[in-house]
Amino acid sequence: MVTAFIARLPYLAIGIVVIILFWLAGKTFARTLQRASGHTRLHDNLVTVLGRLTVATSSLIGLAVAAVVVFPTFRPGDLIS
Repeated sequence: MVTAFIARLPYLAIGIVVIILFWLAGKTFARTLQRASGHTRLHDNLVTVLGRLTVATSSLIGLAVAAVVVFPTFRPGDLIS
């Protein structure tokens, strides 16, 4: 069991990096949305909600991608069904 865990460590590290990259991409997009909203009449609360939804959605997609990297037999469609 320890040997299998050690063999999986590189996949776990890649999965963590994938999650962090998707989270950073979401945060970057949220900041871009906030800057762009300065030129429009969007309400500040709407921009905040859209930014948080963007980060959450990006993080969930990153989690699904990381799960596929760490567990190759995992299929995201299994969660839906």
